[in-house]
Amino acid sequence: MVLSERHREVLRHTLGLKKDGGDAWRNYFVASEGHTDMPVLNELLVADYMAVRDNPGGSGYLFRATDKGREAVGAGVRKTPNA
Repeated sequence: MVLSERHREVLRHTLGLKKDGGDAWRNYFVASEGHTDMPVLNELLVADYMAVRDNPGGSGYLFRATDKGREAVGAGVRKTPNA
């Protein structure tokens, strides 16, 4: 899969990144059926740039960038004290 600019934007948003990369400060994107980015999220999921599970905080789905997704946008991941 060739990532479009929109795929990269969604990955960066998921990770809390600016356009130039840097350290990720989060790793989640919550969306429900009908969300405008659901088609993009599903494409990223199928290509293993994202993983998904039911949202433990409520409705919808909780998407997370995989290592492949983080690498695709040049994201370093900060280690938190609880990690």
